[in-house]
Amino acid sequence: QDYDFILDEITAGITTGLVKEMSEAFVLYPNPSDGIFRMRMNQQAAASGMEVINMLGQKVQAGIQKISEGEWQLNLSGQPKGVYKLMVRTAQGTVSQTLMVK
Repeated sequence: QDYDFILDEITAGITTGLVKEMSEAFVLYPNPSDGIFRMRMNQQAAASGMEVINMLGQKVQAGIQKISEGEWQLNLSGQPKGVYKLMVRTAQGTVSQTLMVK
């Protein structure tokens, strides 16, 4: 599945208040990284799916591993240096976060 995007965005159709709540619902660190990222997510924004997209809009292979309740590790160390998008699906909508592999 390919995606077109320019900026971080949350899918259309949810209210502005929910947009802010969703964007604050998870923390991604360190960013930029050598390819290993951690993500913490609060309980209200439980993820139903995650995928990583490159700047061409193509889904890339990423090792996404749940470490503990509300915490994941993303491994992009096998990908070329560059900018990627993490797409996180929740019951409230989809949140995208920019990742930078250095």
